[in-house]
Amino acid sequence: SGINAEYGEDNKQKDLLVTSSLDQNLSFVSVEDDKCSSLFTLKGHTETVTCCAVSPSTEQVVSGSWDTHLKVWSASLNEPCDSEQRSKRRKNTSPQSALLRTPLLTLGGHTQV
Repeated sequence: SGINAEYGEDNKQKDLLVTSSLDQNLSFVSVEDDKCSSLFTLKGHTETVTCCAVSPSTEQVVSGSWDTHLKVWSASLNEPCDSEQRSKRRKNTSPQSALLRTPLLTLGGHTQV
């Protein structure tokens, strides 16, 4: 799924992709000048993530997984990642963990057919 958003120091419109994966995560990826760079990872599923979609407002992303859960995530680029919020209280956060986000909402009760 794709998003066009303003972000970065220059606040220019840039294209973003949200990808789902066998590794149980989703990733926000910036696409600029034929180069891709990871912005942050959405972590929370316990099985392969099979689908994702961006809301019409581009404020949220929903994902579905073989773990039989749907998860709703913030797509805001201005919102701090989970460990960035914690690092304001604790200074010893590794750079990689600062790029993780957890879901806003988890919907369960679905079954596999």
